[in-house]
Amino acid sequence: MVHRIVLLLSICLFLGAVGCSSGPDGKSDEKPIRTNGMVAQEHFVKGNAKLESGDYKGAVKEYRRARKYHAERWDIAMNLGITYSRAGKFTKAINQMEEALRLGGDKELICYFNLGNVYQERGMYPQSVDAYRAALAQEPDKPHVDTLINLASAYMFMYQYDNAKQTYEYTRSLVPDDPRPVHGIALVLQAQNLYQQSYEMYENVHRIDPNFAMSYLNKSWVLAALDRYPEAIRSLETYLQKDPKGPYVRRANTMLRVFKSKLAQKNGGA
Repeated sequence: MVHRIVLLLSICLFLGAVGCSSGPDGKSDEKPIRTNGMVAQEHFVKGNAKLESGDYKGAVKEYRRARKYHAERWDIAMNLGITYSRAGKFTKAINQMEEALRLGGDKELICYFNLGNVYQERGMYPQSVDAYRAALAQEPDKPHVDTLINLASAYMFMYQYDNAKQTYEYTRSLVPDDPRPVHGIALVLQAQNLYQQSYEMYENVHRIDPNFAMSYLNKSWVLAALDRYPEAIRSLETYLQKDPKGPYVRRANTMLRVFKSKLAQKNGGA
């Protein structure tokens, strides 16, 4: 499933003008004035960098410093909520996301989108669906692809396969060159035990993007279910080549051993 956190990295709020005077050579003879908004933005950007690097404690410190200089910024509260979520502090994450909504994020698609991600990471799928729907309602004339992908993912976790497939198909119509909705449709078909149709859809994914690694992993399951172990093994090997440090490498290696054993048994070997 796709779980994508989008950080709001580039909001710059300047709450005062920078005053300076110039001498005859055009150079400033006064030090630039650093407003509270500027200082807040500096800490905000530092917090984003620490969040991206996985330094959650450092990110929390920077966002808190930013908030001291500009307590009304909803994006600071939102990114603080994302940080707490990644650190496994769900209650604090939700509190910060609610604070972000209160400060004006209730008018921002990205705020509801990230709230949905926090809920989904916690396994609270009905709540994530509500948040993603609220995100889409902010810009009904400009469907947000990442939100649609994650909404369909939430439906999958809730076993609402028809809703998931409809959402993936709608997303596919918006971005036909994006492999993710096609991969999602293949997942739905796989979950419904429609293995041949699922296999064909995974093949479509590879036609769109031959480097979309996850589809090789999932396609191997489908091929094994179709009793096509040599192809399943090759699909796993391709996955491991394309994503050698990915999060599912251990699982793929386990599957590889199982499928090779199954093939040996099928061929009458040990």
